[in-house]
Amino acid sequence: MINKQLNLAREHANKADFESFLSVCQQLIDSNMSDANVMISVGAALMDFGFLSAAKQCLVHAHKLSPKDLQQKGTGYLNAKRLRQNKVGQVDDKL
Repeated sequence: MINKQLNLAREHANKADFESFLSVCQQLIDSNMSDANVMISVGAALMDFGFLSAAKQCLVHAHKLSPKDLQQKGTGYLNAKRLRQNKVGQVDDKL
């Protein structure tokens, strides 16, 4: 179900329908606030399409949910590194 929704969100973004993309992402966030893996997946999707502030919020929340999980730390490190490398010219918005 979650993968289906993430795929739908990405389809919206690929069609430049960012309002629908953000809406699906917000629905996933709202209905899965206690699932660190979902927060990471949504954060990655947001990051892929340039919504860096919203992506950071998801990743920080995932880390708070599971601070000792090595997968979370590894993914969080890689995503934080990607965020730092992102330069001016990227779209950035909050949910």
